Amino acid sequence: MLHPLRMKAGLKLIVALGLVVILIGLGLFIGPKVLYQLPQFQSWVITQIEDQSGGEFTFEKISGGITAAKLSGAKLTFNDPETSNLLSVEMAELSAGFELIPVATFKLNLTKLKAKGGTIHLKLAGGSVEQIAFPVKAKSFSIKNANLIVENVHGYTFEMKEADIKARPDGEGMSGSFDGQSATIGSINLTSLSGTYNFSAGKLTLSEFQATLPGESALAVNGSMSLNDNQPLEGVQVEVNSTDIASLLGALGYSKTFRGAADVTVETSGFHRPELKNLEGTGTYSLSNVDAVGVVMPKFPAFNDADILQRAKNIKGLSGEGSFRLAGDRILIDQFNVSNANLNIAGKVDAGLDKSLAGNLNLKLNPGIASEVPAIVRDVFERDGQNRLIIPFRFTGTTNQPRVVTDDMVAKVLANPANAVKAVGNVGEGAVDAVEGVGKGIMNIFGGGKK
Repeated sequence: MLHPLRMKAGLKLIVALGLVVILIGLGLFIGPKVLYQLPQFQSWVITQIEDQSGGEFTFEKISGGITAAKLSGAKLTFNDPETSNLLSVEMAELSAGFELIPVATFKLNLTKLKAKGGTIHLKLAGGSVEQIAFPVKAKSFSIKNANLIVENVHGYTFEMKEADIKARPDGEGMSGSFDGQSATIGSINLTSLSGTYNFSAGKLTLSEFQATLPGESALAVNGSMSLNDNQPLEGVQVEVNSTDIASLLGALGYSKTFRGAADVTVETSGFHRPELKNLEGTGTYSLSNVDAVGVVMPKFPAFNDADILQRAKNIKGLSGEGSFRLAGDRILIDQFNVSNANLNIAGKVDAGLDKSLAGNLNLKLNPGIASEVPAIVRDVFERDGQNRLIIPFRFTGTTNQPRVVTDDMVAKVLANPANAVKAVGNVGEGAVDAVEGVGKGIMNIFGGGKK
């Protein structure tokens, strides 16, 4: 004798199968074209999607067969960012597969959703289960040749064009992948994007994110950020490989004076928003074949035409590597060190995320090139254990408009009265009053001490 519960389950299955047979028969009898055009059927589809998602669903046209439908101009909209990080999905074309048995019991269980063209619009406003959940009861979603807009990515808007995007339910969130032709975030332009993502436990995690920055520079990012509060970063790893740092620096609003190649890696945590920049982390850098072309050098009487000064305006072939720290809104390089065959530049550099710049460095000239420095300068500076002439200088200004500060150098040269007399004697032609000449000489030594 059958158990009553088993009998009840069996009856439900028989009823469901019967409804399936009826639905198939109805579809074959009146034809799918007629069925899909019935206002009652279209209203039922809209109600099912809206009940599952909590949003508003519309479409222009629908057609299809027994287990799949094609819609044009479909749009799912959420009016409240606190309900979902997804604001809207607009699809020029949508192919929706569904399970037949649930439909027979008047429930719409979607399988694969495939779309072409349109826009996906998100605003990151929180990480609750409702906000990051897959919006409908479907096993997967994909869209080709679409635009993606994500607002509030650390206070910026991320826009990707001509993207192929895949998404699927993943526990109480969702995960997927993307490929895009081009994108912008803030003032930064990216091309050839790809990567995977995951929304879960209140976090957005990017993995294997790759893109191309200006100058064919390669960008790779892995890590997570919270979707709540100020969206703190958690162990984000960034790697930039650039064969044309001039284009990259220019695109970021920094100085275009430098040419060459660079590799930079950093792991960071903390905050990075327009109104709040507070990062902690460490990184490494490697520079090769760096040229500093057309550097504005300080003025020095009887020295301006020297071969050493003319060559110094175009310093070439610098290479070096080292480490740096992120401390709040500062990038600190405690042991900056680059060299070529003739010279070495080493010291400390402090660069701000607001583009402020400060540095205390030493220029060390190898003995061969140091001999070209006029005696008025050469004789007052020390040498290191390798007999390299040590000339200290400072950086100030901003990273896009750096200034070399030489007033300490001027003071050291002019500390010797004989040097001061030599300097004054080379300021212009003709007779000058001794006092006035000394004043002009000092003011013109290095263009007033700064350049």
